Formats: sequence, C-alpha cells, structure tokens
Amino acid sequence: MHVYDAAMGTAPDSAIAALAQQTRRCIVTGDFDFADVRHYPPRRYDGIVVLTLPYNAGPAYIERLVWEFLNRLSELSPLEGKLLIVEPGRIRVRT
Repeated sequence: MHVYDAAMGTAPDSAIAALAQQTRRCIVTGDFDFADVRHYPPRRYDGIVVLTLPYNAGPAYIERLVWEFLNRLSELSPLEGKLLIVEPGRIRVRT
C-alpha cells in the first residue's frame, strides 16, 4: 500500500507509522527519519526498510535498490522488529 493509496500523502511520519502498526505492514521508505530508533523503535514495527536515496535518485536507482533488497529478502526474513538500511551493495540490519 502506498501512502497516497491510504490518503496519507501529506500525513506526518507519526501517522504513517501508526497506520503501519495498526495494519501490521512493513514500512519501506526513503525517509531517514524512520531510521531514528528513538522515535521508531524497530521492535514496535513489522519491519522498517529505509532506502538510501541521493537527492537526484532516479527511478532506475530506486529500482536497483529495491531489487537488491528483494533478492536478499529470504535471508533477512522475518522483517518484524528489524530496521534495514538498504544501500548499493549492502544492507545494514538493526534490531
């Protein structure tokens, strides 16, 4: 589900996080605010995946990061309680 599909395109991060908790969904985002474990402790979520996106990241770059994540998903599962930072060639995991 995309935030726009949930009519939350302009919602604050806290509202998006609350929706993810209520619906038991993993958050996949380019917003590094979600990597702040003080505000979004991974143990409270069904997964938080933060893509490292440079300011000028185009669709091809984003697609490559998503594919890197998806290709390693089986070794990273379950995502519940984890924060994953996805970078080109590397995925950092924090619990």
